[in-house]
Amino acid sequence: MKILKKAVIIGYGSIGQRHAKILFDLKLFEKIYIVTKQKISSKYQKLNSLKELNKINPDYFLICSETFKHYNQLKYLVENFKKKIIFIEKPLFEKGYQLKLNKNIVFVGYNFRFHPVIKFIKNFLKNKKKILSTTVLCGSYLPSWRKNIIYNKSYSSDKKKGGGVLLDLSHEIDYITWILGSFTKKYFIYKKFSNLKTTSNDFVSLIGSNKKTKYMLINLDYFSKIPKRQIIIEGDNFSLSCDLIKNSIKVKNFNKMKSIEFSKKSKDESYVLQHQNILSNSTKIACSYNEAFKLLKFIDKIQN
Repeated sequence: MKILKKAVIIGYGSIGQRHAKILFDLKLFEKIYIVTKQKISSKYQKLNSLKELNKINPDYFLICSETFKHYNQLKYLVENFKKKIIFIEKPLFEKGYQLKLNKNIVFVGYNFRFHPVIKFIKNFLKNKKKILSTTVLCGSYLPSWRKNIIYNKSYSSDKKKGGGVLLDLSHEIDYITWILGSFTKKYFIYKKFSNLKTTSNDFVSLIGSNKKTKYMLINLDYFSKIPKRQIIIEGDNFSLSCDLIKNSIKVKNFNKMKSIEFSKKSKDESYVLQHQNILSNSTKIACSYNEAFKLLKFIDKIQN
């Protein structure tokens, strides 16, 4: 993979800092710029506004700001640059804005596509024609997400800023549709159940189906004290029980049980693989703009 000259990261919260460190460690860029008002590490060069980007002309753009800022920041980039690679942290926007990309190539940060458990499931199900049921569970406790921000001051807790469990935990909808294809929702609940001090909804339950699976259930929440990220898939002659936190899978084919555990290389592994995939000439696994926009339109129908 060739060394590029310049990368720029817009936003320097926890996820912006994470991407900055990953790009620095990968040594793919001669210079890394950060657009922020905050103090930054001396490893990077600071910019105060998007307008300063025009003089620099970066090779790789990363939008890592709060969700409600994504649209205007991407709009500025596509109006001022052409044929660039742009990465946006998920979700794409807080709602389905229309935008012409002006020959830029845009990817969205659904990095769970690079999780070893997800890659195993996709490969395992490739030749399986009949799936009886699919269950996807994801829950965690919002106040424990960000150590440097009080949870009710974060954009996740604010409906107007794109907060809400459906957008924040949309990884689950992305990876399960990537594996099984788009599904039709038949029933859903999207509400605030807990006593958390938020204006955003903290629970969603979706029930649907598609050509591949007769029944699909997706449950997401902000209030689980014990974090969970699990996928359970039942077929005519197999069962899969998968844990994305423990990096483990149990497979039962007829009467044969097999347990698989993937080694935990680092918390950043899926992010590293995502950037390498985006910047390489290999087949793209990373989520495209069109895929993310389609997902957002699906979410819009639930939120509105």
